[in-house]
Parts: sequence; C-alpha cells; structure tokens
Amino acid sequence: GLFATGSQHGVVRFSSANNPNPALGFTPGIGLKLLRDGRPSVNLFAMPSLDGESCFGSANFFERDFTTHIKPTGNFFLQLIARKFWQASYCPLMVGTSDFADGSDRFPFMLK
Repeated sequence: GLFATGSQHGVVRFSSANNPNPALGFTPGIGLKLLRDGRPSVNLFAMPSLDGESCFGSANFFERDFTTHIKPTGNFFLQLIARKFWQASYCPLMVGTSDFADGSDRFPFMLK
C-alpha cells in the first residue's frame, strides 16, 4: 500500500471551511489526494476542529494539530449542520486511512 511504497503524484489543498472574517475567524483544513496506477486515488482530509481559529491571534494556519478524527463542536449553529452529516454517515467526524493500505498491511486508526 501507499504507507509502504508512497506515491509519486498527488495533490494537496490547504483551505478554510469558511470565508475568513473577524467575527468567525477561519477554519483550516488540509485535503490530500494521492494517485495510483490502474486504481482509484486515495483521499484524506484533516482539520484541527470545526470551531475554527481567531483572526486576531497569530492567524497561524498550522498553530493546532490537524487530525483525521475531529471532536464534536460546542457551537450550536455548527451542531445543526452536523446533524445533516449524521444522516449520511455513522462517523461523520472521522476519515479512515484503510484505503492507503493494501491487503494485509497494517494502517493507523487515526492520523494527527
């Protein structure tokens, strides 16, 4: 799998889940797509949390650890949006890594 062999081609996207502004701050996220010959690509998404970062602090995109398993938010409005995600998945706050493995490869449950 890709954990053992790596990939020669891929795309990384650094973005914010919201439009950065003084009231809401910004919500950093990283998307990773690694290409494989003759097979579908593997994808990964990570972010520190749904709650975002203040634009008045350091505004450092990498200030907090990114993870593939984020914790539920305490923000009421984000909880309303999250309820919609729960309709489509039993684990909407988690992204798996098994697609990066191959056959009997061992793979991490979570990346941080």
